[in-house]
Amino acid sequence: MEFKEGLYKFLTNENNVSDKELEFLFIELKKIIYFAIKDFLKDDTTNYKYKLLTTEYVCEDSYSDKIISCVEEIFPFLVTKIYKEKEKILNVIQNRNQSYIKSYLKTIVKNNFILDPLKKYKSELAFEKISLNEPEHKESTDKTREESLESPVNLENEILLFDEANHLTDLLQKNLTEKEKKVLCFDEYNLEDCIKDSSKDATYKGRERYRKKLKDIMLKHKFPYEIYEYAVEKGILMSEICKKVCLLKGS
Repeated sequence: MEFKEGLYKFLTNENNVSDKELEFLFIELKKIIYFAIKDFLKDDTTNYKYKLLTTEYVCEDSYSDKIISCVEEIFPFLVTKIYKEKEKILNVIQNRNQSYIKSYLKTIVKNNFILDPLKKYKSELAFEKISLNEPEHKESTDKTREESLESPVNLENEILLFDEANHLTDLLQKNLTEKEKKVLCFDEYNLEDCIKDSSKDATYKGRERYRKKLKDIMLKHKFPYEIYEYAVEKGILMSEICKKVCLLKGS
């Protein structure tokens, strides 16, 4: 079932929506909220992160689990807003594609639950500034991150893992040399073509270098090892690194 179809059914024939369909729809709506907050924080050019007025949680771009707490707070407000604007949203569903509908809902989140409070109370009243260097907050955030990774697989955990794995992959993309990336791809996905032009000694040295860089990056950014395992298992390293340095180049 596609999101567009599920949302239409939810708004026109709610009593016949199955639990499975409802779960799928709610997950997609939470993803929309998540990325609306991420986009807002990405545009922030100050040295602070902010506590959104509509939530009791601090939303920080550096810690995805904190954004997830804000998602859970905003979610019921979004559902209520969708109900209030039911006819307008049904019109959008009937006349636009799925990508447009998601962008439309993302704009609703941004305008109603992020920007409106900012305009209404001005920056000092709308947001409580939290210093990035506040040790107690950082410590509790790290603890939340660990607890989230240890919890059963759920929407919040899945979003966190996916986001962190992509962040780690970006850092590897920027910090590893092409030869080091090839050895990594050989080690993790057994892509022998990646190292066909390398000697055993060169492969060994490349392995030492990329593993050291990987360890340094993970320590610096406080990535648990589960994030790297997730990036490998879900093929994120394959699609973002290995296809580019090995498969697409015919190495």
